[in-house]
Amino acid sequence: MSAGPKALVLDDSIQQRFGKKMPGVSSHFDHTTGRHVMGQQVLTLGLSCEAGFVPLDSELYISQTRAQPLTQAFQDGRSIVAKRYAAAQ
Repeated sequence: MSAGPKALVLDDSIQQRFGKKMPGVSSHFDHTTGRHVMGQQVLTLGLSCEAGFVPLDSELYISQTRAQPLTQAFQDGRSIVAKRYAAAQ
């Protein structure tokens, strides 16, 4: 690892998603464009240094406004995907 300055960075961005009835998307206000868009809000934690940016973890957020439900339930609600989806809601 480089000896230069390092910083932990939190990035909160809206990822626009297209498609009719795509599961897991909802309406979010995108401050960059100044309007409501359908998509997912993604929070990413990463380490930034002179060599570049390394993402350490990320989390999705699904709002209650115009949220599109899953087309079918998870086979096992104990899986990590099912748990992270429940936390995103």
